[in-house]
Amino acid sequence: MAGDLLETTKPLPAAAAAKRAISTEGITLTKSSEGWVPHLYLDAARHCTIGYGHLVKRAPYDGSESPEFLTRITEPRGEVILVSDLERARITINDAVTVALLDGQYAALCDFVFNVGSSNFRTSTLLKVVNSNALDQIPGQFRRWILAGGRCRQV
Repeated sequence: MAGDLLETTKPLPAAAAAKRAISTEGITLTKSSEGWVPHLYLDAARHCTIGYGHLVKRAPYDGSESPEFLTRITEPRGEVILVSDLERARITINDAVTVALLDGQYAALCDFVFNVGSSNFRTSTLLKVVNSNALDQIPGQFRRWILAGGRCRQV
């Protein structure tokens, strides 16, 4: 993921970035990092999850979930849910990042925010490093985030 942040093509102009969508390649990145599970499962934090990391509820599954999720979902439906779930990450990146981003950089940050949450990203050193355009420091910032006790934290 961090390596995608170092691609060398021309960044999208700032005016266009405000309306920027996640590219097909970006969605593919998140699909790859999340993996596909068509039925309810418990994520690392023991939350009820389905598809490409869609959080159904912050508790184990117990049969009270939406009827749609009590049986398997199709991969196309999972992708629709993922794109919807990525909307908050997209808005966060568009709002918090002040420098122009390449498509791969944008996709990597959307994937990151999808996993750690908007609040964590907004207070992260990673965001400060991105906004200072210190590209050489970005891979190290990605590696600072670990999963501990089912919760993402910065070390």
